[in-house]
Amino acid sequence: MRETLAEAKDRGIELDEIIYNSVINACAQGGETDRAFEVLAEAKARGIQLNEIIYNSVINACAKG
Repeated sequence: MRETLAEAKDRGIELDEIIYNSVINACAQGGETDRAFEVLAEAKARGIQLNEIIYNSVINACAKG
């Protein structure tokens, strides 16, 4: 997933809450709960507005992990 975010950034794609939520969802689907929390922390560190959708995705990751 780290590569996905780096590639998006390299292509000039703005890393916003939608992108981060998508990556967290992918982590959830892959059972990568720890990675979902890493992505959440990265989003928070970058000043991304964390919303109920992102938190729901993290909770979903916990349920599947």
